[in-house]
Amino acid sequence: MAKFADNNADSAATTLSPFFMNHGFHPRMSFGPDPTSYEATRQRLQAQSAGELTAKMDEILVFAKKHISEAQEVMSRQANKHQKDVDYEIGDMVFLNSRNIKIQRPSKKLNDKMLGPFKIIAKVGRAFQLELPRTMLIHNVFHPSLLQKAATDPLPGQKQSPSPAIIVNNQEEWEVDEILNSRHFGHGRRLQYQVKWHNWDRDLEWYNADGKEFVNCEDLIQEYH
Repeated sequence: MAKFADNNADSAATTLSPFFMNHGFHPRMSFGPDPTSYEATRQRLQAQSAGELTAKMDEILVFAKKHISEAQEVMSRQANKHQKDVDYEIGDMVFLNSRNIKIQRPSKKLNDKMLGPFKIIAKVGRAFQLELPRTMLIHNVFHPSLLQKAATDPLPGQKQSPSPAIIVNNQEEWEVDEILNSRHFGHGRRLQYQVKWHNWDRDLEWYNADGKEFVNCEDLIQEYH
């Protein structure tokens, strides 16, 4: 019954029900005797030629397409109302939305939604070309919807963006500024550190001392101990 009701409900786009578009008439909605006699129905069907049926179905199809097109235009106008054209210029500093970019960072909490800021170096059609660090091996042209203009005068004490990743033996390495704390963790009493990453606040996560984060940190480790 639920499916029958759905098939008999008028579509917002076409103003017609799926049943009417498939059959050219509306279904009976009662469970009582058919008020139309069998003989009357037979005579009506015999009088209606196949050509007439085809013409009627074509008329229904044209009607439905017209209303679908009108509905799509309304949806498009509504969508465009919410789109703001931002006037970016070459030389502007912008943040880049990271939703389509796979990022490798030492801590999940460092995976910001917006990356950068990066400098706009060219306009390509409606898109913009950014000056990205060499470690970001991605295409550097982006749609303006993925960009956000950076503040020209950030507030005092405002958190800075991370420095570009450093390439060491073709691997990404985030620069450790300082080792803040240490502990021996687990049954194996494994040595771990808490650190402050370059241009970031203190990171509360613990990292194994023999991990890749500390490959080039011998001086910092000796200084801490």
